[in-house]
Amino acid sequence: MIYGIWIRGTGWLRGSKGVVSFAEKKVACDTARRVGGEVRFIDDSLQDLEQNILSLEAIKKWWQFWRK
Repeated sequence: MIYGIWIRGTGWLRGSKGVVSFAEKKVACDTARRVGGEVRFIDDSLQDLEQNILSLEAIKKWWQFWRK
């Protein structure tokens, strides 16, 4: 699994080369703690849906998408 960092209201954590992702969950959790984000599974389709997810967050329904 590949993990990304989701920052509410902003989207995926990005670096100079695009979305930042991690192969190790422990490293992702440490990074999320430092930047104020949440660790989430990420793949190309979730990257493509970033604007849709942000729209759901804006209408307070983000929890429906991120159910574990």
